[in-house]
Amino acid sequence: MIAQDQIEKLSAAERLALIEQLWDSLSDAAVPLPDAQRRELDRRLQTIDEERPKAVSWEHIQDDLDARKR
Repeated sequence: MIAQDQIEKLSAAERLALIEQLWDSLSDAAVPLPDAQRRELDRRLQTIDEERPKAVSWEHIQDDLDARKR
């Protein structure tokens, strides 16, 4: 384990790198999803299934933007 005084000697970039290493070391199973987040995720997935949003091609978006410029 790294002592607090050693952590405080690290630069901000080094601390961020350490945080990233710690975060990446956790498995999905080790960090359970809270019930509220699980419900929200389920709600959003249901909305996607029900509404079936349409994808729009990049070309269509560009054409639409070009038309608005005129």
